[in-house]
Amino acid sequence: MSSKATFHGSSSLIVITSGTTSIDVKLDIYSGWKEWLVVSGNTNFLEAVRTVGGDPTVGSSFLGATFFLTNGWRIRSWEGTHELQVNGNLFVDGGGSPFVPTTGSYQVLITVQRSNLVDYLVLSGGSGGSGSFETSDRTMLTNINTIVSNLPNSGTLSAINSNINSIHSATFLKRGTVIAAGINEISSDISSPNNYFNNMFAVIVSGSFSVSRKIIQQTAGVFTFDVDLPFTAVSGNQLILVPGYNPTNGSIG
Repeated sequence: MSSKATFHGSSSLIVITSGTTSIDVKLDIYSGWKEWLVVSGNTNFLEAVRTVGGDPTVGSSFLGATFFLTNGWRIRSWEGTHELQVNGNLFVDGGGSPFVPTTGSYQVLITVQRSNLVDYLVLSGGSGGSGSFETSDRTMLTNINTIVSNLPNSGTLSAINSNINSIHSATFLKRGTVIAAGINEISSDISSPNNYFNNMFAVIVSGSFSVSRKIIQQTAGVFTFDVDLPFTAVSGNQLILVPGYNPTNGSIG
């Protein structure tokens, strides 16, 4: 468990350990909470942190991880005058500051060093494979690259959500609707030969929120994803199946 933070479920507080001058959001907050969660009884408390990102974009790039405190959880630094550097993209569901004041009257300076929205995956060995792109595929990748390149380094995802339909509008393979959904799979009214859509992507649209997930298995109208959905899709949600870029072998799925 993280030595830089302790988790208090009854008060929804993440308290930074005394003397700590820097924390990593992914390691000390998100992973630390995951480890704390497996301790007996801690699953009774509401989720503290959720994460988005990791989806491939263009070439060997993928969206950097961004973390959101949720369900009222906040971070409080230790009691004493000090500076705390926070490394990583950290926000609060619904807006606001992730931090609350110390209980004592101390001067605490907190700086947040956010990473670029797009991270890069470096593969060792081999040529990375080869692939050919159709005109529509090149158009889609150019659109994605333009949008991501113009996003601010704050890591906000609203621009991606607002543009996701325009990215895929001219290149989608098939549209349909959700019939039922689980944590990492959905059933839909789309029916095709088994595994036809494997390694392609599904975009689920729920109200004003959109998310894309890689399809690792498709049987009839049931699609299983590589990563759990960040929300529970419901019957009637829009489903868009699109080609996706695979950074491992350099080809369009």
